Amino acid sequence: MKFAKRFKAIADPMVMELLKHIEKPEIISFAGGTPAPEALPVQLIKQAMAKIDPNPQYSPTQGLKSLRETLAKIYLVKSENILITSGSQQALDLIGRVFIDPGNKVYVTNPTYFVALYAFNAYTPKYINSIQSAKLSYLVPNFANPTGETLDEKSRIEILKSAKLIVEDDPYGQLYFQSKPPRSIYSFAPDKTIYLTSLSKVVGPSLRLGITIAKPEIIVALTRAKTGMDLCTGALTQQIADYVLNHPSYPKFLESARQYYNTKCQTMIAALDKYMPKGVKWTRPMGGMFIWVTLPKNIDTKKLYFEALKHYLAFVPGYVFHIGNEKSSCLRLSYALPSNDQINRGIKTLANLL
Repeated sequence: MKFAKRFKAIADPMVMELLKHIEKPEIISFAGGTPAPEALPVQLIKQAMAKIDPNPQYSPTQGLKSLRETLAKIYLVKSENILITSGSQQALDLIGRVFIDPGNKVYVTNPTYFVALYAFNAYTPKYINSIQSAKLSYLVPNFANPTGETLDEKSRIEILKSAKLIVEDDPYGQLYFQSKPPRSIYSFAPDKTIYLTSLSKVVGPSLRLGITIAKPEIIVALTRAKTGMDLCTGALTQQIADYVLNHPSYPKFLESARQYYNTKCQTMIAALDKYMPKGVKWTRPMGGMFIWVTLPKNIDTKKLYFEALKHYLAFVPGYVFHIGNEKSSCLRLSYALPSNDQINRGIKTLANLL
């Protein structure tokens, strides 16, 4: 079959092949950014399914009014500033549709969230390393995917001086361990920031609910583009989320989820401290789900990945997160899903391979 030219740029088939291995039960997987079932409000979701009056109809394209009003209270904005999408991944594609023409300059950090690149690639941008000359800048400022690092407030303000339009992707901001991250970039400059977040990490990925917050002009444009994509996000999952977010026990659940991931993170850092050989460095995140590991430059983590699979261990090699899939001696580890025992055994295995 003859596919459209854009198809080749959308996603790396090699990455899709890599991620297939993660599903095998015998594998200790540090690969996916998958929330642990123990850190999701499963009981609240069950309650919601039993108590809500199911809406069997289409939802408005912008999202159910009740959910948007709930989110408006949480994020201190107006409901007309909110669009509900089918996961925040859909929002990234919508932004590409609305804002990126072929050859437009787009700034992303290097490394960056690779599936954002897949969304933008379909619209053939030119990726650059200068915010000042970019039409659009994409940032993950809180507990970033893949590095786990957080942008300080001073840097956020500095970025605003030269940026034209910022996409602030924040799926992990609520999963801080001790202190809240700095104020959102959106809060400093709502007129030139599109704020994205998701309920996948804190309520449930199966609901597929993303949240876009921006000025009404942008929300109207993205909603128009969404009409041609899927018409609307599922009304039933929006009702479930609205119930969960309004439940009196939800804040307590969220605090327990933070403690859960903090324990997992400290377990992985302790294992890295204990087992890793000299010359290996790693980030020490204060929230989120990821640790970025930098190995000696002579090590190709793509080759290391296949060697690790032979020992029933998976991670994401660093080349995936770099523009152009350049060779990398870095890798991303996620502590979210594996048990503490698996974390210890997996890190020891990785250290032995190194």
